[in-house]
Amino acid sequence: MCDCIETMEIRLQTETGDKEAFIDAPLDLDRKIRCFNAKGCYRGKFRGTFQNNLLIVHIPFTCCPWCGKKYKESTNE
Repeated sequence: MCDCIETMEIRLQTETGDKEAFIDAPLDLDRKIRCFNAKGCYRGKFRGTFQNNLLIVHIPFTCCPWCGKKYKESTNE
């Protein structure tokens, strides 16, 4: 398991000068690790027509987006 999220968070704080800046990396309670996810946006269809409002889907990464190491597997299975 890597510490890239924490390292990049420190870099973000340093480069912006904002000591409260953070990377949104939620805690996965099942695996007990912080994970990164991407937010996908798409227009839903209603009766075959795309709508104006965007819908959001969260896409979790199985590997670190910076170093490529796989997040540890769950031991609760």
